[in-house]
Amino acid sequence: MAEQMRINGNIGDPFVIDGQETTLCVHGDGFGLNVVTAGGNTTCEFARDVMNSATAGLNPTGDNVRDRMPTTVRAASPVTSQTYDMNCSVDERNLITCTGGDNATVYMY
Repeated sequence: MAEQMRINGNIGDPFVIDGQETTLCVHGDGFGLNVVTAGGNTTCEFARDVMNSATAGLNPTGDNVRDRMPTTVRAASPVTSQTYDMNCSVDERNLITCTGGDNATVYMY
């Protein structure tokens, strides 16, 4: 899944993660991340803000976000102009899944 996105994916390409349609938003931006995707009800701008909130204060070349991943991240939506709480977890595949807000999902791998 993530390897396919990292090697073959272009920003804006659709991918399926755990049965959910997502859009590739960010290619490796440090912090141990290869890709960031936005679920069907989520914009790439919001997904980037979730990533930025999760990585705030970390060194992009020395820190892995999974080592310090907060369980709750606050992110701003450019569509609604509101701030939302996103509940984040890291699974056994090292896939970070953040859900919340207005039915939003962001995946980071």
